[in-house]
Amino acid sequence: MGHIGRRREKSPAGFTLIECLCVISVIGMLLVLIIPATQAAREAARRVQCSSNFRQLGIAITSYHGDHNMYQSSMLIDAKQIARSSVAEHVFLLPYLENRVIYVSINIAFMDVESPEAPSTQNRTARRTLISTFVCPSDGEANLRNSYRFNRGRYHVRTGLPYDGPFSIGVMPSAATITDGLSGTAFASERIAGSFQGGSTGLKRDVRYPDMPAVMVASDNQLIQLCLTYEPALWMNVSGRYWFYAGFANTHYNHNGVPNDVRPSCYTGGLGIIDPGGLSPPRSFHNGCVNVLFGDGHLEAIRDSIQLNVWQSLGTYNAGD
Repeated sequence: MGHIGRRREKSPAGFTLIECLCVISVIGMLLVLIIPATQAAREAARRVQCSSNFRQLGIAITSYHGDHNMYQSSMLIDAKQIARSSVAEHVFLLPYLENRVIYVSINIAFMDVESPEAPSTQNRTARRTLISTFVCPSDGEANLRNSYRFNRGRYHVRTGLPYDGPFSIGVMPSAATITDGLSGTAFASERIAGSFQGGSTGLKRDVRYPDMPAVMVASDNQLIQLCLTYEPALWMNVSGRYWFYAGFANTHYNHNGVPNDVRPSCYTGGLGIIDPGGLSPPRSFHNGCVNVLFGDGHLEAIRDSIQLNVWQSLGTYNAGD
């Protein structure tokens, strides 16, 4: 009877310190596993969307050829061998990408006198418009307006034209003139945006721009070496600002270096539309590759490890390779 009325002691409620530490450890381990998997899944989705954009471009390019019996030209040259119009190929594809309203708003007459350095007020609204089909979602730079660039080929003087690609200055590209075959001729690839940060020298995003006079060189390699070593050097950080203007700064790339070349992009034309050449390879945030759209409309992920001579062969349109 002596124990009657005595309260039975109870164990304290809640977790012990050891149990709390175990739970925290388990949660930490789960986060370590889940976060990379989630990021990888998101990048996979972005890459799918990027590929979808490219395929839409391929359809638009083919449709343009069906209507005009040629592909949209880069820049034509008049009788005095002067390039006319700074308009990029992207402009002519707008009606085929459900953007006819933007297309008809553009005053083409001003394209002979305006440039990235001196843009006209008449076309301000059009060139500032974000066309989602022109932007790869893997690149989150807010100022980016164009991720997809047309192929200039390589810079040289062997053909009488500045470059040997299907969208070289002065070329009238068509299924008939691309004698290397549409399935083996690269039409377009990718380029990530500049950093848009003053003073940046980002090797992946920004472009080395040596403050040098115009020079004559004998080969691509000599020009690239000179471009990469010349001092003083400036850095251009606004790559990809426009889909509106032709040139390496915004809408073109070349085959002088392999995809995602470890060397910085480097050319001597600044923002100018008539770029004298240099190293302007495609670049992407996809793991070890870039997307390349070929003339027949098929899309391939080209590895960074591709042999340079093979890559250069894909860049020509009438070299017989």
